[in-house]
Amino acid sequence: MVILKSSSVTDSLERDLLEQIQKGLLKPGDFLLPVRELSKKYKISYNSVRKTTDKLSRQGLLTSWQGKGIVVTEPARDEEIINIGFLFCTIFAKIPSDPFMVKVFNGIQRQLKKQRTHLASFSVSEDDQKKLLIPRPVLEKEIKGLLVMGHIMPKYILKLKKLTIPMVIIDTHIIKGIDSISTDNINSAYMAVEYLASLGHRRIAIIFQQLQDQSLHIGRFRGYKLVIDALGLEYDQSIVKVVDFISDGGYRAMKKILSTSPLPTAIFAGNDIIAINAMRAIREKGLRIPDDISIIGFDDIEIARYSDPPLTTMRVLKEEIGKLAAARLTDIIEGKEENAVAISVMAELVKRKSCRKLKTGGIR
Repeated sequence: MVILKSSSVTDSLERDLLEQIQKGLLKPGDFLLPVRELSKKYKISYNSVRKTTDKLSRQGLLTSWQGKGIVVTEPARDEEIINIGFLFCTIFAKIPSDPFMVKVFNGIQRQLKKQRTHLASFSVSEDDQKKLLIPRPVLEKEIKGLLVMGHIMPKYILKLKKLTIPMVIIDTHIIKGIDSISTDNINSAYMAVEYLASLGHRRIAIIFQQLQDQSLHIGRFRGYKLVIDALGLEYDQSIVKVVDFISDGGYRAMKKILSTSPLPTAIFAGNDIIAINAMRAIREKGLRIPDDISIIGFDDIEIARYSDPPLTTMRVLKEEIGKLAAARLTDIIEGKEENAVAISVMAELVKRKSCRKLKTGGIR
């Protein structure tokens, strides 16, 4: 292992970190002390600590993960390190355990372990995007490629594109001409609603989150509408609900649906969080799931299997999406791919206990 020496005798933090990594006192996977604690310990400014850790990150010795800290990585030996960036909106930074992002990120890491790469994460707020503020390592092209995920505005994506850094967008096909890897939301939603119809449900409600400039939930609504039209089911605008905030929104939207007449016999939720909160509203009404109302979610996050009853849902292949995105970006960096593609990955139906077949029989 080749360890680069600090060029400044005054930079005791850098010297100590290099020495601890070299001697194995800090091993790959170990987290450093928080930046503010390092600042106090070495009596240097917060920014000085960040500059030191950023420098070691560029050498492939450290990596930052928003909301968790700075971790020691396995440096490449005798080969050039390829620096790859993972950029996301800070809506996820407020939820560092966000199950969807963590699974995708795990898939990215597993794929990149096959190459000599270093992965660094960067977060941007909505305000950063509006002002078109780009993280310095990205702007100065210290990275060879960029993976982008989250609620990223199209104009911000176009700004990134102008940097001519190889880029892959994850979880949405937002702009033509830029590589993207996403769930096939239309056909996967179609499968979910078609399954409800096969159980005999004709009046099927939908609750989904409509995000500005995002194709994800709009695609799921399109899949829902295609099934309704194709099978001649009832389309009623009063049981089509759009929510702005997925947690409380699912609960409030379900309460409005429960005030309609006749009640729907089934609910298609745009994601599992919406579904689980809708289930709470159904139980508060004194209704039973699935005896009175069936419900199906989307994503298959960890808590879906532990809900009451366990939630039938569409399993998004999160790690697979992460692996595909990382592999695609690597191919672009190496010059193996020239034309941008939009790759869609079908979700899988996971049958649990939240849906039941009506006595009237199914529609096939």
